[in-house]
Amino acid sequence: IAGMAATYHPDAVVVTPQGTMPVARALAGWGQAMEAMKRNGSRASVAFRFSLRQDGAETAFESGMFNYAVTDSAGATTRYIIPFEALLVRKDGRWLIVMERQFAQGQFEVTTTIAPALPSIMADVVAVERAVENLLANAIKYSGDARRVEVTVSPGHGEVMVRVRDYGIGIARRE
Repeated sequence: IAGMAATYHPDAVVVTPQGTMPVARALAGWGQAMEAMKRNGSRASVAFRFSLRQDGAETAFESGMFNYAVTDSAGATTRYIIPFEALLVRKDGRWLIVMERQFAQGQFEVTTTIAPALPSIMADVVAVERAVENLLANAIKYSGDARRVEVTVSPGHGEVMVRVRDYGIGIARRE
């Protein structure tokens, strides 16, 4: 928790679908949850993926998603994928988050199906990774109450096709 706290401005605010709170309260809650998991033999990890950064000399905006995974004592893993946005300020040469907005909180069912024996392809790994992350972040961000996303990777005529399907509001045909 101390490492996480170091990334926030002392007066930072966390915004979730349930409301707003000072970061100190959010960090205390996250710390209590981590301690409870340790006592139960579980472990957790978090991975951040940033899809956009706009910055100037003193302020910045970032968006992306984080993948919070909890593995219980039996080895079963539950993943929470949460898109977020953050506003940052530069203070004493360090970037600090002053506001973090989490678009969705709670568990999404993310089903991944990867076909066996996919062909080798030539691709920019970073660009493909970013494209898939953006598709996944948008699927989650606009899913509303439909908390299910499917990712399918399959071969197709010397190509590899990646499909991300959600069950959210969709886009009107005229758009």
